[in-house]
Amino acid sequence: MKHYFLIAKDVGDLTAILCAELEDSQAKAMPVLSRMMAKFRPRTRHSLSETDDFVVDYNRINVADETVFKRDPINLIRIFHLAQKYNLALHPTPCTTPRARSS
Repeated sequence: MKHYFLIAKDVGDLTAILCAELEDSQAKAMPVLSRMMAKFRPRTRHSLSETDDFVVDYNRINVADETVFKRDPINLIRIFHLAQKYNLALHPTPCTTPRARSS
């Protein structure tokens, strides 16, 4: 029974990542007027006070650039620590970036 729940948790985590990716890819583009007004509003993307390697996009933790994990491999652990500390979901980009570069 323990094995079943561990596998079910893994499936749930993967489903959350897949749903986040689908949600991100299906997002509607902003209308022209909203894009113009967005220049005057504060951005929804902000960096965390502890590190400049990660940013928060719509309540999801994301990498600031593609070299974050290559520059410091400890960031692989740090992203999960910060996500748990600030109660953030993982953005689909950090999960897909290493595979996209290798293929």
